[in-house]
Amino acid sequence: MKHGLPAVSRPFVLAAALALLTAAPLRAHVALDSPNGGESFGPGEAITIQWHVLIQHNTIGWNLEYSTNGDSGPWLPIAMGLPAGDITAGAMHSYVWIAPFVSSGNVRVRVTQDNTASDYTDLSNADFGIGEQLAGDVPSISVSAGGTQTLSLDVGPNLAFSLYIVAGTISGTSPGVLHDGLVVPLNVDFYFQQTLDFPNQHPLGNSLGVLDPGGTATITVTLFPGEIPGVAAGIVCHHAAGILDPGGTLVAVTRPVPLLLAP
Repeated sequence: MKHGLPAVSRPFVLAAALALLTAAPLRAHVALDSPNGGESFGPGEAITIQWHVLIQHNTIGWNLEYSTNGDSGPWLPIAMGLPAGDITAGAMHSYVWIAPFVSSGNVRVRVTQDNTASDYTDLSNADFGIGEQLAGDVPSISVSAGGTQTLSLDVGPNLAFSLYIVAGTISGTSPGVLHDGLVVPLNVDFYFQQTLDFPNQHPLGNSLGVLDPGGTATITVTLFPGEIPGVAAGIVCHHAAGILDPGGTLVAVTRPVPLLLAP
């Protein structure tokens, strides 16, 4: 008697393989050139997506999509059914995409070669960022010695002269709060409310203002020596900026910047 897996017919194996091959678009016949990972863009910024043909097929069009959750998706449409254009091997293609008003460091773009037979895809090799426009110069401040964290806000000239406000939280960034269709990555607590109700007041400096012609601003978070009890050491604060249109609608949100309260 023979033991092991039951025998499988050759037709079944071939059918299963064919089903796997046709279940989803395949890679390697088209190459995405950019954005390919590591870039950082502001909301509303023009991003040139570039790709080229590796192997010629009877291509009927191109589909472009993006994900804010890395290569696992879900995939959202950028432009679907773009004209096939030149389908010969080596042919270059491009499309100008206006970056959406999202805040994620895990964005990827995917291109699909839509053919009369099997479709082929390629996507960014690594994550890139949209909405990563707020950065801190130091990761922590000592509650005993005090200090300042300088926050650099840069959302680009497309949002120049817009009103901005910076808020904070000491209770984390998820799930955040939904406002005007955007998720502000700050949990609501007393500090969050304080920074909104009393902008430009200690511990925040210049937390409410108008962006300069380049779409930038500088904000400070300052702690005086000993003003916070030592038991607060270990708490992580987060700050994020929101950009408002002339009507007061929130149109962009930055990623949160952490600040550790050290001993």
